Amino acid sequence: MKKFIHIVLTCFLFIACLPVYSQISTFPNTTDFESGFGDWNQSSSDNFDWTLRSSATTPSSGTGPQSGPYGANGTSGYAFTESSSPRTNNDVARIFITLDLSSYSSCSIAFNYHQYSSYGYGPGTLRLKVYKGNSGSGGTVDYPWSNSSSVNGWQSAVVDLSSYVGYTYVQLSFESILPSTGTCWQSDNCVDEIVIDAASCVNAWNGAANDGDWNNSQNWTCGSIPSSSENITISAGALSYPALTSSATVNSLTVDAGGELNINNPLAILTVNGNFSASGIVNIVDGKLDITGTADFNRGATIINGEIEVDGATTIGSGYVLDIGDGTFDANGNFDATVDPPTFPNADINFGNSGKLTLAGTTNYLGDLSTSSGTVEYDGSTQTIVTDTYYNIEVDGSGTKTLSGNVTVGGDVTISNGVMDIASNNLTIGGNFSTVQYGFDEGTGTVTFNGSNSHSVTHNGSSENTASQYNSITESFPSGTGTHTWTTTTIMGNTWAIDASGFAFYYYDASSSAFSGLWSEGIILNAGDQITVTWKDRTGGYTEKYAVLLNTSTSHIGATTLHDNSGFSTTTWTSRSEVHTITTSGTYYLGYLCYSAADMFWLGIDDITIDVDGTIASDVAGKLNNFTIDGDGDVTLSSPLTVNGTLTLTNGDVITSSTNYLKLGKNGSVSGGDNDSHIVGDIKKETESTSSVTIPVGDGNLYRPVVITPVNATNETWSIKYYNTAHSNTTMGSGLHHVSQYYWDISRSGSNTATLSFDWDASYAVDVPIDLRMAHFNGTEWEELNTTISGVGGSGQATASTGRITATANSFSPFGFGSSSSGNALPIELISFTGREDAGNVRLDWEVASQNNNDYFTVEKSTDFTDWEQIGKLPGAGNTSQHMSYTLYDERPLVGHNYYRLTQTDYDGIYETFHPIVVTIKGERKEVVKVYNQIGQEVGIDSKGLVILLWDNGDITKTIND
Repeated sequence: MKKFIHIVLTCFLFIACLPVYSQISTFPNTTDFESGFGDWNQSSSDNFDWTLRSSATTPSSGTGPQSGPYGANGTSGYAFTESSSPRTNNDVARIFITLDLSSYSSCSIAFNYHQYSSYGYGPGTLRLKVYKGNSGSGGTVDYPWSNSSSVNGWQSAVVDLSSYVGYTYVQLSFESILPSTGTCWQSDNCVDEIVIDAASCVNAWNGAANDGDWNNSQNWTCGSIPSSSENITISAGALSYPALTSSATVNSLTVDAGGELNINNPLAILTVNGNFSASGIVNIVDGKLDITGTADFNRGATIINGEIEVDGATTIGSGYVLDIGDGTFDANGNFDATVDPPTFPNADINFGNSGKLTLAGTTNYLGDLSTSSGTVEYDGSTQTIVTDTYYNIEVDGSGTKTLSGNVTVGGDVTISNGVMDIASNNLTIGGNFSTVQYGFDEGTGTVTFNGSNSHSVTHNGSSENTASQYNSITESFPSGTGTHTWTTTTIMGNTWAIDASGFAFYYYDASSSAFSGLWSEGIILNAGDQITVTWKDRTGGYTEKYAVLLNTSTSHIGATTLHDNSGFSTTTWTSRSEVHTITTSGTYYLGYLCYSAADMFWLGIDDITIDVDGTIASDVAGKLNNFTIDGDGDVTLSSPLTVNGTLTLTNGDVITSSTNYLKLGKNGSVSGGDNDSHIVGDIKKETESTSSVTIPVGDGNLYRPVVITPVNATNETWSIKYYNTAHSNTTMGSGLHHVSQYYWDISRSGSNTATLSFDWDASYAVDVPIDLRMAHFNGTEWEELNTTISGVGGSGQATASTGRITATANSFSPFGFGSSSSGNALPIELISFTGREDAGNVRLDWEVASQNNNDYFTVEKSTDFTDWEQIGKLPGAGNTSQHMSYTLYDERPLVGHNYYRLTQTDYDGIYETFHPIVVTIKGERKEVVKVYNQIGQEVGIDSKGLVILLWDNGDITKTIND
């Protein structure tokens, strides 16, 4: 009942004081608190007063503005409340001003405020209280604005007071209210730079001057240029519509259907402090539309080179177009480009080549998004990337952006800051990929490159986690000594001590209040670590207060409060536990802080345990889970890349180097691989078993894989590169006549041995398979390894066109094909030999990947596959690793089958003849040689029904005989 009486009395005193003070009726009214309170008055019905401050922070430690000149907007003076003793919980300080708004149609208040507390109990509550009425009593009270959050820095606010206009007595009060529980000494609140503005006319654009000039007062219904506190409407039917060429500010802005807003100057900024709604046309040719509140573009908008920025939620009208052009639409709040699909048509979002849509909040839907140009940038903190097809995507800003489903990007993916997490989804990229260090979380999904042009991949490193330095710290203070180092920090009262029976304690001191901390030694913790702190406490029977803190120093200032036991008197040991996740890596200290405005008697702490469940991140090469290349363009790595899942090679090559290599992790595997898709350059493979792995290397035209089978299941990393050129040293060791003019350079990180296998096909120029050997260059000469010859894949019999050589290697450097005889030419790599009819001639084409000691080519012809005659000879290129093409014409082909074979001859007379091809020349039809019916029976030429005719030139025709 006493509380109720107090509330009634407070309200009565508040209202009763109204007539005493002069009322403000001229606006704008500005108070900067540089030399006084201006028209603001101290209340006589509160608990304490507000105070002026200049060029300093507030007296309490860890509160108020922290840097000069301390006031808002670069000023020095401000008003504040000091919460130190004798202030207590729920105390209120109030300043007020009284307005006469009876003749006004709009009003607002703009102000700056500062609420900062480095401790866990501040900053209390700062709120705006409004009384409205036509006399000093009988009105109503409202609270249109309130804040209780601690932020280190001046903040700004604008409050619309339009609902209070038309009243004779309107009293505005700033109330600073101390916390209802806990300590109050860090609950200082500050205000500064207060501007109250009111208008007596509802200003709207009518374009009466017919010049589009925003700053021409004749274009406004009130005959005045709008102020920053006015709510403005641009209506339909105006003689002209605004085309801003300089900056302006309003409170809210509405563009009615049929109305139009244009910004045409790069230096022009139209600032809307409140909400924006446009059912008419919005054109940002240049300059900026800056909206603090929400924005509804009910008919879309057009940006040519300028910018629209919206801090609140944005909605694009159903069925309309947001045309960003080469400008920027910066959505800092939630963004929705549709109304109610599929009931209504979606909105369209179009771009110019350099246009950008920047999204910082939640995005529900991107409507029909242009996929031919433009960039969508996600630059908020934690965000979801909308499942859609994009042209370019950029990730910026702190935090993780996670794919909500499979995403296709026709252009580039760029991660400038933060993290893109594809989770279990697929990311398909048509252009380039670039990420900062730790900027890409590969999840369990797949990254596919499918563009028609070459891709560049820059992945500047991922992180791998190992266990944190500390698994746990346990302290029971055995025999009165800590097993770890503990320090005390005392501001008031006694220091902590350790009892000989094994616990830490704080004891009674009649001379002062208690404010003393017991701190652990430094603990190295990492971002993402989760710590569990357990301990026991008890008292001596009186009510005691203490907090458990975590800080990067042995100080309560800026500490994180893990536990606050703000009043307990349990005399038996009680177990406590708290869990906390570390957000920033560093060295931390655990503290037990006694605090009390009254004298403490006795507090005990024992059996402290700090368990750490976390990891230490280490740098590794950029990682992908599954990596697929399936496009017309190659992928070039501009940084090292590790694939821990499946590397799928369908179309296009992966171009690597010794520094920008591709690595297959120990669980990495390969799917596909052929002449159209393989690794060109350096590849590494980590193994930890004796399973065979196929390394899909080649030279960009020819697929030249190697199969590695480790002998031992120890961890090993193999490095492989294929060279389509002769090795610089051609010295042959015992048993070798010559080696191939191509080789594989294979090395290892450890000492594991392995069995190597190389398959061959017809392009390897093998004619004596039994004489093939695996050759190894030992640094001095090519040596013969103990070679097994088999069919492709390791089983069956080898032929000239297919087979496999296998040998076990104990040392690693270059490997290649070798021959124990002059057979197996090996020096040229024939890619193809084809023929076709061409205007009555036969055109013969062949391609070779490399040549060594090649003197000339000859082409022979036969009609019976037995007797051959030479029809042409072309010079070879000698020694080259260049891909080359040759053409020869047979100008006298015969009707029927023409067989052709190609032979390559070295300077030393060694030659290799490749498999023949056939080209059939059909002559003129002269007579039918056979007739068949539909079921394949030979019949007479006059047989009734459908018959099949076989002519003498090989043609087959059909006819129907009646």
